[in-house]
Amino acid sequence: MPEINKKSFVLYNDSYDAIRNLLTEDKAALLDAIFKYNIGEPLPDMNYTVQAVFIFFKNYFDRDIEKYANVCERNRENIKKRYATKSTTGKSGIPNLPEATKSTDNENEIDTEIDTEIDISKEKYKKESLSVSEVKKCFDRFYATYPKKKSPKQAQASFTKVIKEQKYKTTEELNAFTDKLINAINLQISEHKNKHSSEDYTFWKYPSSWLNAGAWNDDVDLTMPAQPVKQQYPKTAAQHNANYVDMLRDAHRRGVVNKQK
Repeated sequence: MPEINKKSFVLYNDSYDAIRNLLTEDKAALLDAIFKYNIGEPLPDMNYTVQAVFIFFKNYFDRDIEKYANVCERNRENIKKRYATKSTTGKSGIPNLPEATKSTDNENEIDTEIDTEIDISKEKYKKESLSVSEVKKCFDRFYATYPKKKSPKQAQASFTKVIKEQKYKTTEELNAFTDKLINAINLQISEHKNKHSSEDYTFWKYPSSWLNAGAWNDDVDLTMPAQPVKQQYPKTAAQHNANYVDMLRDAHRRGVVNKQK
């Protein structure tokens, strides 16, 4: 049961999921129990279902009350420090402190602070930051793979910009994204070799342009192009003459060429 007499309590919209499927009379019983708990009155009789859901809300209220008490205590400590210095009359010491200060009387402000703290905890967001050395290490992996080595400083700036835009916070996310870039580059290299039978990357984008364009998402066609049939020609004059003589003999046998008299 709450030990601090507050004028309000907080219910969260997403908490409705816990009572959505309750019967109407159970919802009414739960609401009655919630109010009586927060104003300090004895709890009413509740069936097993209502009791189970009430415990869920009770834990919320207990955490709110604890936070409220901590804020009140912190405000009182701040006032003690303020009055510990000499007053304008030249007298030192701490006068009688009021039981409630202006800031603790305004429960809307306290509840707002409590709401913010609880919302942050409910998000379960682990805030991490990537170090410069981690980003640089992953960029070096990317740049070592990219076949066209041009403007490394601009490429590193673009790499860092892309990482920020992707909102990666952990080393695992950064490494996974770098692997994705490297895989895309290798596929595009294979496509280039298939189509051009060459390792000349003169007309490739600069690495910074490749990153800025999001080119790791480009489609890749690894189908081998059809190879043209090459005409076979004699390599030497002697071979050419021999082939010509063979052709004439074959023509005589077939009566295509008349013999000279």
